Amino acid sequence: MLCYRRVSHWWNAETILDKNKRKKLAYKIVVQLALDLSRGLSYLHSKKIVHRDVKSEIMFLDGNRNLKIVDFGVAHVEVMNPSDMTSETGTLEYMAPKVLDGKHYNRTCDVYSFGIFLWEIYCCDMPFCQAIRYF
Repeated sequence: MLCYRRVSHWWNAETILDKNKRKKLAYKIVVQLALDLSRGLSYLHSKKIVHRDVKSEIMFLDGNRNLKIVDFGVAHVEVMNPSDMTSETGTLEYMAPKVLDGKHYNRTCDVYSFGIFLWEIYCCDMPFCQAIRYF
């Protein structure tokens, strides 16, 4: 079971997506964001939690430039029965192919989304933009 908590002090903050649209992030910041997110996902996965919706829209920087993940609305505890995790959950542009195909998935779907996040913050664009328009 996951515990949900309101994080109202982040509601007016700027997301990583907003920052990146306004101005290309410096390489040093991109590397720091990648490290922060990888540590955060590693922690979640060590607790057998799959986020299932990793994207720049839910990432914020605190006053010390630490990355914060704020939306756990579709997070799920990884289960022994893989058939419990087959629903298409998340945001299309960040979804792993396994999820789109309706196949059983696990924390590797977060790793795929992490890769899309890295592409987005480094290139200021989404990969597969043309293909996604046809879905």
